[in-house]
Amino acid sequence: PSDANRHTCALLEAHFKAHRFWLDGGPEALLTSSTRALRRARVPGVILHGEDDTICPVTNARRLHAALDDGSGRVALDVVKGAAHSALDRKNARALRVAVRRVHAQLVSL
Repeated sequence: PSDANRHTCALLEAHFKAHRFWLDGGPEALLTSSTRALRRARVPGVILHGEDDTICPVTNARRLHAALDDGSGRVALDVVKGAAHSALDRKNARALRVAVRRVHAQLVSL
């Protein structure tokens, strides 16, 4: 990664750490509160997760998807083969572009 990318990643990490990763009530509280709000909003979405992410286990993405899945297909889970943790990863970036187009199409059709 370039120096600018390293700097950006360091800033993001510092921001998350400064806010204690938004885990005041622990991981379960974060999952419960975020899924409650997202289910109420009924917005479409795509959860992207790199298959080779060693920082955040893919089981977390699966748990989030299970909590949000209402059977409508409104929220999808895409595990990106060969991708790691960063959105700067080429495979994740490609999947992100596809996901944005998919969500945009869903929003336009509402």
